Amino acid sequence: MRTLKPRERILYAGTCQGTPVTERYPAARDAGFTAVTLFASDIVAARSLGLGCDDLKTMIADAGLTLSNVEIVGNWMPGQSADTPLLPREMAVAMLDGTAERVCRTAADLGSAAVTVADLFGLPFDAPEVAKHFAKVCDVAADHGLDVTLEFVPTGCVRTVAQAQEVLERADRTNAGMLVDSYHFFRAGSSLEDMARVPPELISSWQMNDAAATPATDDAFADMMIRAMPGDGAFDLKGLMQALAATGTTAPAGIEVFSAELSALPFPELARRSAEGLDYCLALSGVDA
Repeated sequence: MRTLKPRERILYAGTCQGTPVTERYPAARDAGFTAVTLFASDIVAARSLGLGCDDLKTMIADAGLTLSNVEIVGNWMPGQSADTPLLPREMAVAMLDGTAERVCRTAADLGSAAVTVADLFGLPFDAPEVAKHFAKVCDVAADHGLDVTLEFVPTGCVRTVAQAQEVLERADRTNAGMLVDSYHFFRAGSSLEDMARVPPELISSWQMNDAAATPATDDAFADMMIRAMPGDGAFDLKGLMQALAATGTTAPAGIEVFSAELSALPFPELARRSAEGLDYCLALSGVDA
């Protein structure tokens, strides 16, 4: 049986939202992570502290880490509107501010390897149309020397792992792959069989978390903010880990847990628990069924 062996260990920005960027990186390194990500909101918050892209780039490098992704390009499909009922208005406006050119330019200034792309506006899945616009994002990113990570989200125009694979194959861009997030995977009803069939070159990265078997609220965005560390919820993480392992991927892997409770922890403890959560998932990938 294959065991997952990711080539990078990423502490995703979603886990770190209770901690300023100035306090994240040595603790992330000490917990065993090799890379981090940044939200656009992190960059805005850093600017309010007088820190520019060069400062952030230096902070990350001085901790011995790399920046894997800047998140997210949210404005890339026609029909997206700040009036969506799926997002708080402030979040919707921020997402629409995330054009491909703007996010890619910032990511390049930060020395990031990639940008993440997602739609959270509930648009219908139209494979040719989505692939056309996704390919345009990939071309902008390529002009900046960046890869593109497509995140499928149950409240977006790309909801499942199978849809993400179809978009990637139709777009046919060498700098593109998908991000597999366990929360979105299970909430959207993606199948383990579809996951196991994805060619490894189409998997850019994966991020793990856990949650209750059913949503805690009818508000999809609010439910996304109620996650748990792997092993503390009801997701079939063993099945997902083994499906990922079956692909043969060595893609970078990490932890993304939005949780008010966990965000209240001292950051070194949160980083340590995140590393333990990743190790828990990696161990599941090699457990016999």
